[in-house]
Formats: sequence, C-alpha cells, structure tokens
Amino acid sequence: MKPLIEKKEMFGWKNCYSISTEMLELVATADVGPRIIYFGFKNGKNLLKVFENQAGRVGDLNWNLYGGHRVWAAPEDPYFSYLPDNSSVRVDNNPTEGLIKLTCPADESNLERNLYLRIDNNDTVIIRNEIVNRGVVPVRTASWGITSFAPGGIGIIPLEIQSEEEKRFQACQSINLWEYTNLADPSYEWHEKFLLAHQPLCKSKQKIGIYLKNPKLAYLLDENLIIKSSRGGQDDPEHYPDRGSNSEVYFDQDMLELEFLSSWKRLPPGEAVSHEETLEITKIDDKEKLFPIIEERLIG
Repeated sequence: MKPLIEKKEMFGWKNCYSISTEMLELVATADVGPRIIYFGFKNGKNLLKVFENQAGRVGDLNWNLYGGHRVWAAPEDPYFSYLPDNSSVRVDNNPTEGLIKLTCPADESNLERNLYLRIDNNDTVIIRNEIVNRGVVPVRTASWGITSFAPGGIGIIPLEIQSEEEKRFQACQSINLWEYTNLADPSYEWHEKFLLAHQPLCKSKQKIGIYLKNPKLAYLLDENLIIKSSRGGQDDPEHYPDRGSNSEVYFDQDMLELEFLSSWKRLPPGEAVSHEETLEITKIDDKEKLFPIIEERLIG
C-alpha cells in the first residue's frame, strides 16, 4: 500500500503536508522553512521538538528556530546561517511515488534549500537535504540535515574505532568540541563503544562532533529508539566541515538534535550538493535490551 499524501493544518500552520502509512506519519509545513514539524506513530506523540511560542508564526523579520527538521548549509555563521526563512515555500507533490519536495527560494546567501520527503515500504522515512547555488559565483558549502527531538530522552553517539593494521600506532578517532561544550556536564555517560547524552540532566548547551564511516546516531525517547542514518559521502574526514565531522549531536535544556553533513563541495552556479538521511523507530519495552540493540544496530 502506497503512503498517503494529504494537505492539513497543524500547530497553527494552515498549509502542511502529510505523508503517512498505516504505522507512521511525517508532516512538513510549507508556510515557513521548510520544516518537518511532526514525526512519529500515526495519531501518536510527536517525537520532534516544536517551540510553542513560534508555532504557527509566519512573516517574522528575525530567524526563528521553530524546531523539527531543517536543511542548512555549512559552515554555521552568524550571517550565513541565520537569514530569516519565515515565508511560504514551494511544494511539489508526486503521489504516484509518494514523494514531497519543498523548496525555499534563494535568499541573500544565493542558496536555495530543498527537502525531499518519502516513506518506503519498510516504514523508513527518507529525507534528502539539498543546497543549490543560485548565485553567479562558486560557493564552497555542504548540505546539513538537523533534526530536533522532543526533550526527555537520551542521545546515543557511537565511538567508532577506525584502526588499520599499518596505522595501529596512530590515533584512530577524534571527537570535536565547540567552545561551549563541557565534558564535565552531568549529562554525559561514557562507554567503551558509545557515548550517551542524557538530555534532561544537562546544565547548559552542549555539542559533540565526530566522523563515522557508517554514520548512525540515535535517540531514546520513552520506549521509542529513533535511529537516524546518513547515506553516502567521503571516506576521508578531512573532506567534512567542523574539523572533519559528518555526525553531530547538539542538546540543551529544551531539546536534542541529531545532525548529519555532506562532504564539502565547490558549487558552480546552478549546481547542488545533497545527502540522504533515514529515520527509523524501534520499540524498546525493556531498558535492559537497549545496550544489545545499540551494539547490533549502531555499532555492528
């Protein structure tokens, strides 16, 4: 059975588009952004964070976070990243393929941002994050998919050991930190093969970046283990933003974000850079099953 695409109103935004199966639903608003504003089981709890004081707003002069999932262009920059995206976006529906494309026209940065959304036959959400250079000069950037989840859960970051026999005496992994990152924060719980980030315990905003050959991150919210994966990319960390990070986790007292980036690309006018991400939900009815599932699904 093909996913159902329909228009609806949600969180005060009148022009939203839903893709749903018998089990899952994904909703994006075309009034601003674009933003994915709902992800979860059909008729269930929204697993994404949407800021109530910004929900339904349109036409503001300043950039709003809104929450949900957004596509950004690297690097993060006070001017480059925070241009307002508070106007309506173009929507292209393809019900035959179960695909929705949302396009934010180029702003002062001359970059167009596109989200392609669908749900496959296995109830896996597939998101393509795309940046297009609509200017007249080349731009060096990377596509960046940022998913903001509701508070109250635990972020999971694999610590991939990338050792090679001929380099066994050399460093094989690095963790990248931001100026506000505090590894003494009580939210962090270190394990041999992964790092847990207990969002409710954090005292201030935190961020961790890492390069993963098999980019997977996760968030446990109630009994829902959400696994976010990235498809494709370069094998060399030097090709990625933020000191070689293709996988990043940001969290504060309001939310936790799982983020993936494409590798750097020099975009001539009219060309694009993109990467695909997937979202899957696994039910965990017993917390004792969490670590074995992390080993199996995230670390392998």
